[in-house]
Amino acid sequence: MSHSHSRSTDQLKCSVPGNRSQLASDAQLQLCSLTTTSCVLTFISLIFLCVCLCHILWLVSVAILPQTSLQNFYFCASTLKGEPL
Repeated sequence: MSHSHSRSTDQLKCSVPGNRSQLASDAQLQLCSLTTTSCVLTFISLIFLCVCLCHILWLVSVAILPQTSLQNFYFCASTLKGEPL
């Protein structure tokens, strides 16, 4: 039953006038040709941003996180022992 239903939806898709879909595809092609350079630039800038973010995260994890985690460790240890800071 469901298989025949999917066939009917395929027929509905095919029954769309070819003229309209052709116009849409032409417009999409023009848009693609216009935006290809901007897409490439956007892609490169996204990669650059990702690299920068990863570098910043690495710096944070290497430089800042160990110090704060050590401070937190000492703070927790001293409070657990009941010693004043």
